[in-house]
Amino acid sequence: SYFTGEKTPKTWEFQEHLVFKRYDSFLERLNTVKQFFDTAQQFLKLEKVEIGGIRGKALTTSINKVHEEFNDLYSVFAMRTYDSLDPQDNGFLKDYEKFKSNTFALDRKLGAILTRAFDDCIVTESIFKLLHIFGTLIQRRLIALELSDKMPLLITMLNAEMDEARTIFMKQQKRIKDSGKALTDRNMPPVSGQLRFSKELKDKIGSSVKNFKELNHPICAGVGGELIVRKYKEMICLLISYEEEVFKNWAFSADKKTAEGLNRPLLVREGPRGTLKVNFGRDTLSILNEVKNLQKDFPARDVPERARDIFKSFDDFRNYNNSLEQTVNLYNYLKLHIAQQEYNLIDDEVADLDETLQMAEVTLTWNSPNIWNYVEGIRKNVDDLVKRVKQAQDNVELIRNETLGWEKNPLFQRVSDPKEEPLLNLKDREAKKTERYEELKEASQKIQTILGENEKLFRATALSDSSRVHWDHYLLYLDEIVSNGLLRAIAVSLGYLVDETDKKKDVKPLFEATLELFEPTIIYKPSLDLEIHNNFYDICLGILDDIFHMGALVPRIAKSEGCENYMDIVNTHSELLALKDQFISQLKLVMDKANEKKDTFLKYSYLWTESRHDTMYYFLNFGRQLTDEEQKLLEEDEALVKKVDPTLKQFKEQIDKYEAIYEKVKEIENTKIFQSWFRADITPFKISLMNCVKKWSYLFKKHLLDYVKDSLSDLNDFIERADEGLMTQVHEGDYKGLIKVMEFLQMVKEKQTATDNMFDPLKDVIDLLRNYGVEIPQESMVQLKELPDKWANTKRLSVTAKQQVAPLQGMEIGKLKMRIEDYEKFEKQNRTKYLKMRFYFYNCKSPYEHLSEANVSIEELE
Repeated sequence: SYFTGEKTPKTWEFQEHLVFKRYDSFLERLNTVKQFFDTAQQFLKLEKVEIGGIRGKALTTSINKVHEEFNDLYSVFAMRTYDSLDPQDNGFLKDYEKFKSNTFALDRKLGAILTRAFDDCIVTESIFKLLHIFGTLIQRRLIALELSDKMPLLITMLNAEMDEARTIFMKQQKRIKDSGKALTDRNMPPVSGQLRFSKELKDKIGSSVKNFKELNHPICAGVGGELIVRKYKEMICLLISYEEEVFKNWAFSADKKTAEGLNRPLLVREGPRGTLKVNFGRDTLSILNEVKNLQKDFPARDVPERARDIFKSFDDFRNYNNSLEQTVNLYNYLKLHIAQQEYNLIDDEVADLDETLQMAEVTLTWNSPNIWNYVEGIRKNVDDLVKRVKQAQDNVELIRNETLGWEKNPLFQRVSDPKEEPLLNLKDREAKKTERYEELKEASQKIQTILGENEKLFRATALSDSSRVHWDHYLLYLDEIVSNGLLRAIAVSLGYLVDETDKKKDVKPLFEATLELFEPTIIYKPSLDLEIHNNFYDICLGILDDIFHMGALVPRIAKSEGCENYMDIVNTHSELLALKDQFISQLKLVMDKANEKKDTFLKYSYLWTESRHDTMYYFLNFGRQLTDEEQKLLEEDEALVKKVDPTLKQFKEQIDKYEAIYEKVKEIENTKIFQSWFRADITPFKISLMNCVKKWSYLFKKHLLDYVKDSLSDLNDFIERADEGLMTQVHEGDYKGLIKVMEFLQMVKEKQTATDNMFDPLKDVIDLLRNYGVEIPQESMVQLKELPDKWANTKRLSVTAKQQVAPLQGMEIGKLKMRIEDYEKFEKQNRTKYLKMRFYFYNCKSPYEHLSEANVSIEELE
């Protein structure tokens, strides 16, 4: 070698820290990156975490917030541009340190959330599910520290579950010891049920222990964990022992019970009605079901050989049993669930079936070979007979349903429209009656069709004459169903009327009549007078007849001479007649009470019977109503009764009298309820009576109002004419003008006293009328205000006119005297001339001609 002799060899120095420094730095960086991604993988699983329980929604929201915060931290690295694997670049390490610091805070939050969720778990299964959901997060240091405080609670709950399982098992043992029966799942055979019970209990505690062992927590290896495992093993040993004992006991008795059960007859009779029962042993059936369930759920169990061999025929036995069960149910239906009249019609067919069933009751057993055709043949025969019977019964039920439809609703009911008064619907009476009658006719046709079908189903046409009586009895049976249905339908309609007219039942008005003033009397509409055609009593009797007539619309099923329908039964039925009489008695009572109420209003009859014209005539001429004697005297001679003008006070008394009557009439009730069910609408009569009273009152008011209007109008017209006439300029020689002015002066003089005193009385009349609400025409009020001044002006004009015409009046008087003197002179001359006429002389030869000439002369003078 290079180093020889005494030279100390110089070894090769290999400085690993210098050679692998960069490599070690890279590995360290890789480890850091791995830790970063491990943390990220744990936190990113929180996205799908969802916690249940009372506070589950709030806790899930908190976890989502933690996940969002982590995503914010995680996304920071996605925005960085450095190479995280470069050992020389410390940028990643700085970000990672911040990342670790922030995830440390998130660990604390998750630990708090986990402990709160842990507190909400009440069973170990929930706890294991919770820990499974969080996965590897529970291994993080801070979260693990938070969880460690809760682990003793898990040990306690597991211990309690083990103790509870033991308690359940001991209760099962006690139940078997006390009652001989174990508690099993529904529809499970006893042995399979007990084995299932044991298996479910083992699965329950086994699942908890398995999850506990997989927890990989120090507490699992502690004293508490060892105690749980020990209790689990003890419980498993008890359950296995229990299973073996149950199965061993069953296997020992299975062979014997199976052999005994298969040697029985197929059917047995029981009860006084001769019903049948399938004679397949319960023990045998139980053993077969046990074998079926054991092979399905516990295939490892060694079933006894004989039971296994019999189970091979399980499908055959099941078919036999099912077929016979159907046969027995059908046969027993004939024995127990049909009417005697129906059974009599099939008596011969049932006897043939009994003869066929004799073999199944005596000779054939469950071990008998090739019995399927026999068993199925019986079932088909019984099934055919029962189908026909049931079809016939269904037809009878259809008949019964048809009759039930009749009684569902009364023929006549109250108005159903909530907008109208709920009285009996008489407006649609004919429509309702026609509709119900059509339903009865259609039902009758259906019944006849059904009757023909049942005759075929019972093969009644093939019955002998001696057996034909059974068919007649069957018809009577159906006839009674229909008649009862009709009676109930009629009773429902009658009962409805009786109930709705019974005041003891707090009913509402069912009928209504309107009280009206039909001068000269008061009437109800409809009338309550029995002598008037189509009165209320007749209407109600018509309703009863409509109800009873339903019995005449359905032909009899069991027909006899003279009885083509059910009317005779209806008319003689005591209960229906009692209901009818009760309704009629209530009807008569309410009519009497309503008529009594009507008669109380006759005290007002004078208001519409007395003549307002005559009354007003007597009042205006005599100031009062005349007695009968005074009226007779008046008829003889009007002068025998002194006439007196009525005063305003008397007018007021008359008006007040009728106003008081009006107020009294106004207080009359609008409606009156009798016996709770009959309502009299008095409103039309009340309105008519109020109008009548108002007419009397208005008679006097109108006279006063007309007096005011006429007085003012006449005076106004006179003033206008007088003013015009008095202002006429009269000239000398205008005789006609002078006469006209003098006429107006005379009229003003005549009217002056009366007119001067008329305005105050007119004001009193107007005030009186206003007190009664009478509206005075505006024209009259204006006239009343203006006429006094106009009248005063007219009087001044008359004085002026009188002064103006006085000289002309004197001149005309002088002229008049001269004309009188001239007339007297002319008359005297003509008289003298007339007396000298020739026809006055006896020797006049043609007096008539001279008379004619004289007559012409006289006519000319005239």
